[in-house]
Amino acid sequence: MSTNERDGDGASAHAGGDGEPYPDDLDRRERYVCYCLSKHGRMALWDLADEVTVWETGARLPRLPPSEGRKVYLALYHTHVPRLERAGLVRYRPGRDLVALTDDAIAMACREPTRPSQPHGGVSAPDRR
Repeated sequence: MSTNERDGDGASAHAGGDGEPYPDDLDRRERYVCYCLSKHGRMALWDLADEVTVWETGARLPRLPPSEGRKVYLALYHTHVPRLERAGLVRYRPGRDLVALTDDAIAMACREPTRPSQPHGGVSAPDRR
C-alpha cells in the first residue's frame, strides 16, 4: 500500500510518511491524544481534555479558565475521538467516559508531537497533516 492509500473511512492504514508514527491525516491534537494515552493509559475524557488544553496553551491547569477545558472537551468528544475511533486508534466507552488506545495504536509507539505555536483558541486553524 502506498503512503497515499486510505481505507474505507479515509484514514491511513499505516504510519505517516514523514517519519512520524501516526496516520497521515491526524492533526496535532489527535497525535497528542495518542501520545497522552500511551503515556497515561486509559483516561477519562475530561482528564484527557485537561491534558490537551495544558499542552496546547502551555499554561498550568489551575490557571486555565474552565471555558478552555470545556471547548477542548467538546472538540474531543464530537470530532477528534470519533475520528481516532474510525481510524482504529482509540476506544471510547461513553458509559464510563473513558478513552484508551487500541492495540494497533500501542504498537505505533506514539511519541509527543511538536507543540503548536498557537493554541487552538487562537486565530489560526489547527495544523492539518
